[in-house]
Amino acid sequence: MSLLISLLSVLLLLMVFKLFLDKTRGLEKINTGVMHVLEKSEENRLASEELINKIMLMIDDLPEGIIIINKKNEISIINSRAEKFLGVDRRQLLNKSILELGNVSGVKKIVFPVLFNFKGAHKEEIEVRKNFILELLIEPLVPGKNNTAKLIILHDITKTKMAQAEKNKFVSIVAHQLKSPLASTRLSLKVLLNDEFGKLSRQQKDILEKTRINNESLIYLVEDLLKEAQADGIGRSDNRAPINLEELVLPIADFYREETKRKKISLKLIKSNKKLPEVLADPEKIKMVVQNLIDNAIKYTPVNGKIEINMVAGKGDVEFSVRDSGIGIPDDQKDKIFSRFSRATNVFKAKVSGSGLGLAIAKDIIEKSHGKIWFESTENEGSAFFFSLPIVGN
Repeated sequence: MSLLISLLSVLLLLMVFKLFLDKTRGLEKINTGVMHVLEKSEENRLASEELINKIMLMIDDLPEGIIIINKKNEISIINSRAEKFLGVDRRQLLNKSILELGNVSGVKKIVFPVLFNFKGAHKEEIEVRKNFILELLIEPLVPGKNNTAKLIILHDITKTKMAQAEKNKFVSIVAHQLKSPLASTRLSLKVLLNDEFGKLSRQQKDILEKTRINNESLIYLVEDLLKEAQADGIGRSDNRAPINLEELVLPIADFYREETKRKKISLKLIKSNKKLPEVLADPEKIKMVVQNLIDNAIKYTPVNGKIEINMVAGKGDVEFSVRDSGIGIPDDQKDKIFSRFSRATNVFKAKVSGSGLGLAIAKDIIEKSHGKIWFESTENEGSAFFFSLPIVGN
């Protein structure tokens, strides 16, 4: 019995020993597997770091300035070209909120566009310092979503803008030189058509009337060329300030009251019940847009017509509108109405002078002010032109 117990004990020990060996081999295999995974992970980490370094070198070597802003509005990446363009030390900007950098020279010019929640891509021009202009392109890294990380691309357009400035200077000089003789011609034609130098025949008056219309068209063209040259300066000087749109529009509307009375047009200005929130814009440029839209409404509205001016606060913006009972715009020409030198064919039948530049200039100003411009129109019934500008701090 004792021998049997001894044998059983030895057998049990052998089984335990075998089980221990099997477990040990299993652990060795597991350990080998873990070590293999760790080695692979380290290889992948090193490969990832190498890839990231290569990408960063490529970004750093780009001719455009590149800045990436994370969801917290912190600068996570800035390449050497952006550093040079903005005249900053990027080590002082990395991982800092754009809000903290509002007083840093160079950076402060991009703060407002970056913080504004544009839907989709946004482009504008900024003068970082005297005679150095950048085109700023802002793209959300998650398309179609607000409050997300943003990619900022900076492109040096100084030479292009300087050449454009020279062109505008030349256009302004020529336009100013043309204004005086055209104004004299206008006065002379008016005197002749009023029979102040003797009665004219119907045929003579017809010829002079056609000359007057052509002269008026040239005057409008000269005036619009001057406006366009002025509007082209938007990217070079940032004169945006918080403005109350109603306070800006009221004196302009009052200026046109005499003309509307003379033409027997009813001009109605709908005032808001409460003070409108302020919008951020260049007041002189917005005046230009308002004047153009009201002027168009008066020109294209016949005697005894109606014009209504309205301003309302919406969700995040203030909307301006001019509604008239004029000749309207044909459906097949609506898609070209904001194009340069484009005029609807029915304006010629109505014998209304113009250059076809005014609405193109207005569109350029409003869009560069981060706003929207659009219209509604039915031929022979009237038109309504609208623009909206974002509320300050929205």
